[in-house]
Amino acid sequence: MDTSTLTRVLIFVAFGIAAGSCSSDPSKPGPAPEPILIDGYPLDSAVIATARFRKFSDLVLSGTPIKAFTVRGADLMEALDLDSLIPTNEKQRQAFIDTTAIRVYMGIDSIPDTSAKKFHYQFKLFVANVNKSSYSKNEPGEDVFFSSVKVKLPQSPADDSYVLDFNTPCPTTCPTSSPLNN
Repeated sequence: MDTSTLTRVLIFVAFGIAAGSCSSDPSKPGPAPEPILIDGYPLDSAVIATARFRKFSDLVLSGTPIKAFTVRGADLMEALDLDSLIPTNEKQRQAFIDTTAIRVYMGIDSIPDTSAKKFHYQFKLFVANVNKSSYSKNEPGEDVFFSSVKVKLPQSPADDSYVLDFNTPCPTTCPTSSPLNN
C-alpha cells in the first residue's frame, strides 16, 4: 500500500472512530453521518486560473517566481494536530515523511459581475495530491487530480476531474492577532 493510500485510510479510520464515539448509547447505533461535501473546482477552470496567475506575475513581478508550493504530508498532519496518525514504525515513518505530499497552486479566478458588466478577480489556491515524490531524492512527483461525481462543482465540466478549492483568502478568515497578518 503506497503512503498516499495509507494516509487516506488513516484519516478515514480516525474520522470513523471519532464519529462512532459520539453516540450517547453504545448499544444503539447513531444515524448515518452526513456525507462530506467536497468543494471541488473543475480542472479545466483551474488550468485557466493558474495561467492567469502566471500572466499576472509576469506583468506585476517581472516573471513567475513561484507557481505552487509542495507541502509535506507530515507538515500538514501536524498543522491539523493529526500527527499521531503518522506511522510510528521508523521505516514507515521516514517513508511517509519523505514521500507524502500535496501541491498547492496559485490562481486567479475571474468572476462575472453582471451589475457592472465586467469581471472581478479573486486569488485562489488549488490543492492536488502528489504521487511518487521524494524530498530526499529531490523528485517532485506527479500531480494526481481527483475524480468523482459526488462533489460540489460550480459548473459542469466536460469530464469529472477536479482539484480541491476549500480555501478563503484573508482578511475575513484570519485572526488580526497573528504576527503573520500584521
